[in-house]
Amino acid sequence: MKIEQYIKTEFEKRLEHSSCLVIYDPEHRYSKIVHSLASKTTKVVDASNSMILAREEALGAWVHLSENPELRLVIYLPWEKPKTLLAKRNDPFAPFFLGGAVFPDKDADTYRELCLQAFPAQGQAIAKLFEAGVPSFAAVNSLAGGAVWPHLRALLGVESEREMILALLAPPAGIAAQLEQGGSWIEEARRLISTTLGLELHGSDWHAMQETLGRYILFSEFALDIPCSLPATLSEVPHAESDRRSLIYAICESLRDSHSTRARYRELAEKVDISLGLSEKFSETDDLGQRETFMFQNKSRLKACVSFAKSSNFDAAKKICDAEEQSIWFESSDAIRSLWTCVRAAVTLLEGIAAFESQVQDRTRVAGIVSLYIDSFSSLDAAYCDLEAFLADLEPDNNGGEVFQEFVDSARTAYFRAAESLHRSFIQAVEHESWINSARNDQAAVFRNKIVPLLEKREKTAFFMIDALRWDLAKELRQSLPAAYRVTIDMAYGRLPSITMVGMASLLPDADSKLSISIEEGTVVPRIGSVRVASVQERIAHLKSIYGDRVKAVSMSELEQVRKADIGDAVDLLVVRSTEIDAAGESLGKEALPMLSLLLRNLLRALERSRKLGFAKAVIVTDHGFLLLPAPKAGDAITKPEGAWEAAGPRYLLGEGIESTGVKLFDASLVGVPGYAKQFATPAGLGSFIFGARYVHGGLSLQECVLPVLTIDFPNQPPKKHEVGVSLSYKGGMTTKITTMRPSFDLSVSHTDPFKGEYEPEIAIAIAARAGGKEVGRAQASAGYDPGSGCFRLKPGKSIKITLAMSEEYRGSFTVSAFDPVTHELYAKLDLETDYTE
Repeated sequence: MKIEQYIKTEFEKRLEHSSCLVIYDPEHRYSKIVHSLASKTTKVVDASNSMILAREEALGAWVHLSENPELRLVIYLPWEKPKTLLAKRNDPFAPFFLGGAVFPDKDADTYRELCLQAFPAQGQAIAKLFEAGVPSFAAVNSLAGGAVWPHLRALLGVESEREMILALLAPPAGIAAQLEQGGSWIEEARRLISTTLGLELHGSDWHAMQETLGRYILFSEFALDIPCSLPATLSEVPHAESDRRSLIYAICESLRDSHSTRARYRELAEKVDISLGLSEKFSETDDLGQRETFMFQNKSRLKACVSFAKSSNFDAAKKICDAEEQSIWFESSDAIRSLWTCVRAAVTLLEGIAAFESQVQDRTRVAGIVSLYIDSFSSLDAAYCDLEAFLADLEPDNNGGEVFQEFVDSARTAYFRAAESLHRSFIQAVEHESWINSARNDQAAVFRNKIVPLLEKREKTAFFMIDALRWDLAKELRQSLPAAYRVTIDMAYGRLPSITMVGMASLLPDADSKLSISIEEGTVVPRIGSVRVASVQERIAHLKSIYGDRVKAVSMSELEQVRKADIGDAVDLLVVRSTEIDAAGESLGKEALPMLSLLLRNLLRALERSRKLGFAKAVIVTDHGFLLLPAPKAGDAITKPEGAWEAAGPRYLLGEGIESTGVKLFDASLVGVPGYAKQFATPAGLGSFIFGARYVHGGLSLQECVLPVLTIDFPNQPPKKHEVGVSLSYKGGMTTKITTMRPSFDLSVSHTDPFKGEYEPEIAIAIAARAGGKEVGRAQASAGYDPGSGCFRLKPGKSIKITLAMSEEYRGSFTVSAFDPVTHELYAKLDLETDYTE
């Protein structure tokens, strides 16, 4: 192999992982190699003649990269790579390498190191060449003839010395059998390894020699990377010297990067760790270098990530998370995947809090605080819920230890501290102004403002009355809707107390002028005029008393069975109701938070179903939001103030009483309690009157009372089908039986036609495990999973590991499906069965 071909191969490897590669070459050494990369899918832009024209050409190619995952862009810049921050800012091509890959990128990218990697056996000769000056390609290639390995080339079918070493370490199945038989190639292999790596192999048993070679290479990478000295017990263990660092690193990276050799690498690493007792010897060492040769180094990276996050260096912390998600150990371990998914969620939450607190904020007026919540803080609510959803699925044997738990606790504490601060400003502003007034978007006016105009024009509308659709969940829903849906999201000020009976009644006709509540035997009972509207049946009866057969009501779970014939021409308003979010929150067991995302996925499906039934629009409303409180500690419950309280909930009291520590009393009419003349009491902070309650509502807070109203115009045509191929496999297709309740699968996405345009950057994929039409398993929250929508999001060309959490009660056959969350178009499926050891 010539040095030019080796360098071209290095460029091609980088283009496998990045769609754009920027190459700096002040010596004009690599120009011909770069131009040889050009193909139908690879665009080469050369700035040798004009920087301005080259940048325009590069920008033109850049915008098309997201349309097709097969496209690549190479930018050749015949000048020095910028080194300082100021130089990078002034470099007109900086955005390209910041969004892609760059060469040179590391010490191993120098011309000398590339030559040493290409011809490791000729290290001394190459050193002499460079001592005399920078050699030409021809001079370097002339050295290749000095080391010929005819038997190895014939046996292994590869040319370069590095590829020979890789093949000897992890031979393909056909070659492995020949290696076991021995032969004249063994002596040649000894000389190759001695010359390139400095290791002397002895004996004639190739299997034993192979184990020695593997231990030497992996331990060498570890020893060369760690910043500390080796302990005395390991000082005599053979390992490569620093002049062979590049080759050692390159071999280990190749073993980890190739799907065909990863299993072999993991096997070698485990044996080396056990035989040398590395995990025990370095259990107290914090800094174990930048490379993860062995699984136990994961703990060191965790400590580094946490340290960066605590010092607010979130870019560095996220960089470690990115690296861990590419780690061979992340791919092979459910526990490591779930651990780092939680770590990333905690880093994201802390970064969001820091950004929020750095804003210039006006917290003096209710309207300003509400805008601040909608625009900024609601994203922190979502990030916190994501963290808790990931934690609910955390593998018990994750090995994160105290470092991880303290980090998670610090993220939780930071979130509630920020939430509490904003809440107290909000309550203070309400005290100076009010909550509900004629100038604001009253929840009780939603029907008049949103539904009545549509009914007057006889536009067929699906009216989704969803229990507990908090603002952040509505934003997630909006982002998950097909691009063809035209969506607007407005805000309504929720009526108090923020409970289902009052909230749902506020969304009915005439609520803006006739809604009132009374207290009957401790229960809040809403009425519109004299008509009681406390139950679902009473609310639907009120709607039908006004609009008659123009109204049809179904639960969201029933909608799938509804046919056009069931609707008829007379129905203009399809009322779809759901209490699933509230019900899941009320239970708030281990499964509740991950289940919230499945409920949003059901709503996505229900919207598309209503479109198919002939409805041109959908309006989505909710009765109230909610607070998700931390795990309770002794003394956390708020003491109820003394008084004659007629009705009570976790976050509210109605009646008359005396203000006390930790409680705020309001004139009920000033804070939007309809038709009630006494007092409304709520905790001054984000607490509860009931000890142990985590999912709560009923009170006055931004999370409970700032309510979304989504209006959707459906397209005439169904959402465009994704031109993608989705692959779902279990254990490489070698078995159809699962032996664990947490089986792992490989999920990947590719385009069926790489030259057809208009591809989305990411594809949303829902995963379900069903038997007899019932869910018997769900996708666990992990990397690539979006807790908000309950889907995995993958870019074409990517693959991830996913894990299912199977029902503990179910035994038997089932089907795992990958499908579009909106249209339920089936992408892939697997028919499996349980085979647990009971």
